[in-house]
Amino acid sequence: MVEVSDLKKTFGGRTVLNGISFTLKEHDTLCVVGPTGCGKSTLLRCIAGLEEPDSGSVNINGVPRRLISKGGRHSIGMVFQSYNLFPHLDVLNNVMLAPVRVLGMSKKSAELLAIEKLEQVGLAEKASSNVESLSAGQRQRVAIARCLAMEPSLLLLDEPSNYLDLPAVDWLQKFLKAYDGTLMLISHDRYLLRTLTSITVEVDAGTVVTVYFRDESTVDG
Repeated sequence: MVEVSDLKKTFGGRTVLNGISFTLKEHDTLCVVGPTGCGKSTLLRCIAGLEEPDSGSVNINGVPRRLISKGGRHSIGMVFQSYNLFPHLDVLNNVMLAPVRVLGMSKKSAELLAIEKLEQVGLAEKASSNVESLSAGQRQRVAIARCLAMEPSLLLLDEPSNYLDLPAVDWLQKFLKAYDGTLMLISHDRYLLRTLTSITVEVDAGTVVTVYFRDESTVDG
């Protein structure tokens, strides 16, 4: 379960998050929507521990996120809009890197795990390829495999369908629909919104405006 309570964040005197609160239950999928610059990516980064909120709290399964960030941030996986892959490493080593450096796995164990996750996203045959030779959809799959290798209980995705062609979006939808975990994503893709999400949180000017549930009921912020 993810509990976000009265989250506030400013940058250079500009308020980006202004008291955001919501709850996401285990195995649910929540999508954050809203205009560009309304604070969506900052919200995800605060939940992931990549930004520190000025006030408010984020609890993951009852544990404050600030404690998770010190001892077990790998329980939260994030797929960035720009993928953030390492261009000097091949696909396999991009997926292996965090299990070795963060979890302390042996290189052999990490390699076996990386191959398993690449098979899961349908890219095992690209293990020795340079990431810069891949299509946008393939890079997205590598980024997802890299997250899955850390066995996160919560997967965060920032505009996962950006830059993808229709076959890649179709693969992403099917993969995320079958994913056995808790998902939170930012997306403007109506196809993903319609087929994936159990809760949609609309944000504007750093504030939750409306919460939509799959049964079409709404709660005003």
